[in-house]
Parts: sequence; C-alpha cells; structure tokens
Amino acid sequence: MEMIAGLTFTVLLFIVGLIAYSTNEATNTVTLARCKVCDGVFPINSIDNNTCRHCIAEAEERYERFKLLKEEELTDKELKEKELKEKELKEKELKEKELKEKELKEKELKEKKRMAKSNLNSQTLKPITNIVERAQIANKAILSYPIDQLEDVLELLKNNNEIIEAVDIFNEQIRGVYLELLKPIMNSYKATAKNFTDAQVILDLDKCMELGRDSVLYKLKLEPPKKPEGSVMKSSIISNTHSWDQLKDDF
Repeated sequence: MEMIAGLTFTVLLFIVGLIAYSTNEATNTVTLARCKVCDGVFPINSIDNNTCRHCIAEAEERYERFKLLKEEELTDKELKEKELKEKELKEKELKEKELKEKELKEKELKEKKRMAKSNLNSQTLKPITNIVERAQIANKAILSYPIDQLEDVLELLKNNNEIIEAVDIFNEQIRGVYLELLKPIMNSYKATAKNFTDAQVILDLDKCMELGRDSVLYKLKLEPPKKPEGSVMKSSIISNTHSWDQLKDDF
C-alpha cells in the first residue's frame, strides 16, 4: 500500500509539472503579423491596420514634410502675388502722374500761347462798344456791387492804394454781371456782320469794369489810379471763368 501511494503521488506530481510546463510554453508563445508596407514580420501588438509602427512613423513624418512644403509654397505664392499687385499699382500711379504732368504742360503751353496772342492783340485792338454804351453798362452793374462788404473792411485799410485794391477785388466779384449786360450789345454788333475776337470782348469788358470801379472810387472821394502809358489790357482771366464759358458761344 505504501508503494502504491508513493507511485500515485509521483504520477500526480508529474502531471502537475507537465501542466505547468505547458502553461509556461503557451505564455511565451508570441503571435506574429506581416506589415503590408515593408513586408516585415512583427509582433501583432506592434501592428496597426496591417502596418508596423516604423512604417506609420515614416508616413507621419512624410506627411508633415509635405504639409510644411505646401505651406511654404502657398506663402511664396501669396508673396509673389502681393509684389506683383504692388508693382502694377506703382506702374499705374507713375503713368497717371506722367499723364497729369503731360496734360499740365500742354495746358500751360496753350495758356502761354493764348496770353501771348491776347497781349499782342491788346496792343492794337480798339473797343467795339462806345463810351456811352460802356458807361450805361457800368451804371447798371454797380447796382450789384457789394458795397456793404466793402464798407465792412474800409476801416481796416491803411491807405488809398489798399482801398483801391479792395474796390477792384469786390468789382471782380460782379464780373459776370458786367458780362451779362455786355452780351446783348455785342450780339447787336454781331447781327450787323461785324466780326470780333475773344480778345476784343475782353477789352470791352475790362473797360466797362474800369468805369464801374471808378464810379465806386468817386463815391469814396478817391481818384482812380492812373493807367501807365503803353499798358497792356489788364485781364484775360474771363476766358477761364465760368461765366465766360457759359456765354462766349453766344457772341
């Protein structure tokens, strides 16, 4: 009996050992899988979606480089577009500036020619209107003279020259009134086929305005300024004024 019991114990011990060995072997066994990218074999716990961690890391690194490259390309493109727009804007501004300068030079040249012609004509031209017609125009025009404005500044003026200058300035403000009064008379001359130039109209207008100015000065008990001999017609400003642009085609 003792022998049987010992043998049984030995067998049981062997079975336990065998079970323990089998369990240990099962624990040490690792399941492997193949990476579809690099075709390498790796433990299944290092495989994600049939791709090893090494290949996943390389893919992520390539994506980051690609992303950075695209951002740099976009930044470079935007910078070039900005530079191109600035260049086009500068070229446009330069062309506009050159065009304005050209137009200004042409305008100045045209004005110089007009002034030269006007000054030349004024040396030989005679008024179309007679002294009575001019005096009548002056008498009517000074009814619109801003005498109140003149009186407001008279006390501030130091001498006769300043007063005369002020009278002239206010007289210029009613230039359009003189011109309106001159218009029907000039048209009557035109109807008789009497030709006249812009310079002649300006000459008649200036003479009417001188009479009106002198009338105001007489009321202030001042002598009108003496005109120097050989003086040129004082003004061709009218050809650039709004009133003249409106009326000159009617003459």
